[in-house]
Amino acid sequence: IRDILVFCKAYNYMFKLIFRFLDNFVSYLTCQFVTQTDYDTSDTS
Repeated sequence: IRDILVFCKAYNYMFKLIFRFLDNFVSYLTCQFVTQTDYDTSDTS
């Protein structure tokens, strides 16, 4: 039972790390996309 608890804790930890990484990655891509579109609109005007 103790092994299962340790495994669950490690799994939750890994899941949190991956989720945080994905969140940062998505926000980074969004920022890149937004700034790129901003530059595009300013160039056309």
